[in-house]
Amino acid sequence: MSPARHQGVAAFADLTRVVISPLTRPSSQRILRPEAGLWFHRLERRNEMGGALEAATRQLFDSLDRKDAESIIRAAAEDVQGVDEISRRWMRGIDELGAYTRQLVKMVGDVHTAISDVHETVLGDIGLMTCWIEQDYTLEGKRQHVSAPTTLAFRRESGEWKILLFHSVPLPPEEK
Repeated sequence: MSPARHQGVAAFADLTRVVISPLTRPSSQRILRPEAGLWFHRLERRNEMGGALEAATRQLFDSLDRKDAESIIRAAAEDVQGVDEISRRWMRGIDELGAYTRQLVKMVGDVHTAISDVHETVLGDIGLMTCWIEQDYTLEGKRQHVSAPTTLAFRRESGEWKILLFHSVPLPPEEK
């Protein structure tokens, strides 16, 4: 594992541990201490106003809506991971995700995505964003609708947020 990738994985593990831990200080004042006790990280949270991760996510979905595969691929880190719910498998690495994305944009049409319920957490060069997506598109001549809680993990590389993980869980329509 490359040093940069190892740092990203370690920081993401710290972030995951922190996000699920009960914290009592106001979010803008939280200081996190990983178990080793040697490093302190400042956690930034943005709930009400859009931050850098939300902007990156909105740009990603704008690229998807325009069916711009190359822009989607450029937004991802080399070691990106994602789940393909259709084939029910993990996609790992930019080559696999790139091939999937190029194929996907050829198969779908009239894509429209809206995100809401955005929550973003930043820990150094690692960021985590959860949101809800509502997406409509045409596949094989049939209109489709997806409503899904979605998680994206990011790593800051050369000042730019790159997607490390994309995980979305399409839910069936609510019964009325």
